[in-house]
Amino acid sequence: MFWDNVAGIYDLYQIINRKANDHAASICAEYITNEDNVLECACGTGIMTRIIAPKCKTQTATDFSEKMIHKAQGKLKKYKKVEPKEPCAWH
Repeated sequence: MFWDNVAGIYDLYQIINRKANDHAASICAEYITNEDNVLECACGTGIMTRIIAPKCKTQTATDFSEKMIHKAQGKLKKYKKVEPKEPCAWH
C-alpha cells in the first residue's frame, strides 16, 4: 500500500505543509466541544489529531495504513483520550 511505503517519511512534509495543516485542524477544532466524541478518518501519523484532541471528550483516529497508525500511536501517547486504530473494513 502506498501509504505504508511513505509512513516513515510522511512527517517530513510538515516542513512544507505545517501552516496549512494547523490552520485546517484549527478550523475543525472550533466546532468541537469537550462533550464531543470525534471520529477522525485518514488520520495519517496524527498531525491534525494533536490539535483536535485537547478540545474533545474522546477521539478515535483511524487510517487504512497500519504503518501510519503505528506512527500515530507513538506520537499520540500523551493524549489519553485518543485511540489511534486501523479500521475494520470489507471490500
